[in-house]
Parts: sequence; structure tokens; C-alpha cells
Amino acid sequence: MLSAHQHRSATIAMGIIVLLLAAAWTTHHAVVAFATDAETRSRLTVVWISLFLVFLLQTFMYHLERVPHLTERSRRQLDALHVSILVPVYNEDPGYLRLGLQSFLRQTRMPDSVHIVDDGSTSGDYGDVRRWWEQAAARAGVATSWQVVANGGKRHAQAHAVRVSSEADIYLTCDSDSCFAPNAVEEILVPFARPRVMSVAGIVIATNNRANWLVRVTDLWFVVCQLVDRSGQSAVGAVMVNSGPIAAYRAAVIRDNLGSYLNETFMGRTVMFSDDSLLTLYAQQRGLTVQQPRAICFTAMPEKWSHFSRMYLRWMRGSTIRSTPRHWAERTGSSVAERKDGL
Repeated sequence: MLSAHQHRSATIAMGIIVLLLAAAWTTHHAVVAFATDAETRSRLTVVWISLFLVFLLQTFMYHLERVPHLTERSRRQLDALHVSILVPVYNEDPGYLRLGLQSFLRQTRMPDSVHIVDDGSTSGDYGDVRRWWEQAAARAGVATSWQVVANGGKRHAQAHAVRVSSEADIYLTCDSDSCFAPNAVEEILVPFARPRVMSVAGIVIATNNRANWLVRVTDLWFVVCQLVDRSGQSAVGAVMVNSGPIAAYRAAVIRDNLGSYLNETFMGRTVMFSDDSLLTLYAQQRGLTVQQPRAICFTAMPEKWSHFSRMYLRWMRGSTIRSTPRHWAERTGSSVAERKDGL
């Protein structure tokens, strides 16, 4: 069973050394530039002061991130919530899939139901994994469903799972290679003790962080972004993007927006990527979006540059779409009637 804990390591030391070298190079470059002429010095002063203030504010903000303390009453209320995990699967490695499903059954707070949707996989039918899972879930008392549908993309696979889990109070989204730490479900529910919280992001760590240097650097960069950038956003209840491998939403956030979620378009073209940022946007429109740094998930990071570049390009395309004023104004068919039609 995978778990995470803080410790000192060569990777962290390497990251500190790289940052110190970068700071030294930047300082040298600034000194040389300042010595050039008065005009350059004046312009660079504005740039450097602005960047310094931004970094100072960011540092201040991420230190403000706090996890709420639960009373006995709020703990009982959280225990009474029906938590459904949505698992879309497409051509996933059976080993990673089984590892993730095993992690759901080893939680300190068990999920109430797990809904798996095979989105038309062509690499196999996962027969062995399915038989093992259905027996193991039954023994653990976890309700489950396993659907095989025609390929329609991750969003449509999630929608199939939503339609068979009408009893859910909280939807926990993940990827098919997500492996939860033993207390992930328990911890990600804690912020929901505040009624205004609509979604909660977890922390994602690479399962294969020892595969090569690309994975190690990606993992280091990704974790820092979560514990600095996103923690700062979480301090004011404004997390912009939840991570796909582990995120929790109040059920109404997904149900009420299912129609527009499945039919998003941009400049006349259907958008099927950046699903996690769209769900986070729906949650932002209703209340607070926060992060729970104690809810840990492991996932496989790209081990090849080609895979990494495609992933990063997909993220940047999604970021561009979310940043356009058109999305805020139009909200891709956000009328109540249209949203309900999606169900």
C-alpha cells in the first residue's frame, strides 16, 4: 500500500541547489543590466519590484492555508455523507487499475460506492480485474457498478457513473491509475464541514517517481505548484483547477451542470479535455474551492518527452479556454433547463 510522508532527500537538496544557482544567475544578470544605462535601470526596477511583490504575496498566502478542525458533530455529519468514487477507464494497464481499486478498500473511511466505467477499451476487457473487484467490494460492503460503454471520452464515462449513483452526496473523481493513500477519503472530506465549500483538491504525487529524471523533475515541479500556488489560492477559497487524479465535489455541482459539461464547445468545436478545470469552475460559481494537503493520491507521470509534451500542451489549451472572457459570459449553455437535460 502506497503512503506519503515528509522527509529530507537528495531530490529536495537538488531542487534547493538548482534554485540557488538560478537566483545567483538572475542576480548577476540584474546587476549587469542595471549598470548599463539609466533608462534600462528605471524599467527593470519596475519589473523587479513587481515580481518581488507578487512572490512576497504568494509566500504570505500559502502560509495561510489551514485545514479546519472537526467537532464531534461535524465529524458525524461527514460520516453520514454518501461518497461515490467515479472511475473512468480507457486502455489502462491492469496492474495500475487493480492497485487503485485496492487502495479504495484500504481506506480509514471507506467510500460508500465505487462506479467504474470502461470507456470502450481496445486493449482488453479487464475480466480478471473485474471479477476480483466485484468479489472484494462485496466482502468490504462497498456498493459498486461496472459498465462497459462505447468510447465517448472521459466526461461521458463519468456521466454514465453519475447516472447510476443518484444517492451520492459527494462525488470523488479520479483517474484509472489513481492510487489513494490510506486516509485520502477521510481527509478530503474534512473541508466539507464548511457548508460553503463546494470542491476540494487533493495532492498528487508520482507513483513512478524513480523511473527517470524526467519523472523526478516533473514530480518535484508538480508538488511545489500544489503546495505553493494552489495553497495560496486555497487560503482565500479560490482554487482554480483541481487535479484530475483526486478531487471531491458536492454532488449537485456535477449533477446540475452535467448537460453543459458534456456539451462544452469553443469557437464551434467540441471540447473534451480540461474536464477538471471545468468542474472546478462550476464549483467556484457556487461557493469556495479549497485544497486539502493531507489528502494524497499517487498517479503515473509521463516517462517520455513525447508523452509529457502532449500532456502539457493539453493543460495549456485548457488554461487558455478557461481564461477567455467568453467562457465567463456564456458558460457554454448554462440554463437550468439545459443542464437538467444532461441527466
